[in-house]
Amino acid sequence: MKDHADFPQLLTDWKANTGSFVRNPYLANPELYFEDPTIRDHIYLNNDVFAGLLKVPFSEGFIEENYTPNLLRNRMLNELFHEAIPVILHEDDLNSMCFSIENRSPYLDRALYDFSYSIPPEHLMKDGFAKYTLRMAMEGILTDKVRLDRRKKGFNASFQSVIDLKDDKNIDYLLDGEKIFELVDRDKMRDVFKMDPLPNSYSKFLFNFVNAKIFMDKHA
Repeated sequence: MKDHADFPQLLTDWKANTGSFVRNPYLANPELYFEDPTIRDHIYLNNDVFAGLLKVPFSEGFIEENYTPNLLRNRMLNELFHEAIPVILHEDDLNSMCFSIENRSPYLDRALYDFSYSIPPEHLMKDGFAKYTLRMAMEGILTDKVRLDRRKKGFNASFQSVIDLKDDKNIDYLLDGEKIFELVDRDKMRDVFKMDPLPNSYSKFLFNFVNAKIFMDKHA
């Protein structure tokens, strides 16, 4: 792919339209997978730091099925069959239905899936756009302000927009209890709560910590 005639233009498009939005330091390198197609370190960003917060050692290796030699297509199939879609269809749907919250689920049309899978990988991204074929299919149907917006927007709220870490009452609550701190070092967590700004990877870790704490306080 790097030797492909279109690569210089693809790299220019990425730098102009995508690179500035990438927060993960690994993925900020557009040639990362040319240097090492097997690298998955971006998934475990700061994993060594978070492992150091635990009293009980824990590690989980990365598992990936090999469906096709095409890196992009193989990643998409692993997300489809193992990583993203099963979680969305099971856990997200159960939660959204339980609390009557609208949720965005994947398309569940076999004919649409078969057609989408038949699209060659080189047509999936173009001119700096991800989901290029879908965007072009929506021309004249979806407003261009949305259709041509390159920034990927999730539904995630920042951790500090949910829990104010500058409020001592919140810190006292987060550091209270015993069950969670049989697994996590209380003093080290106190230092994490003082971080400002709070990096995105730490925000995700704290989200998991709070959910585990609430669950263990109630059920353990």
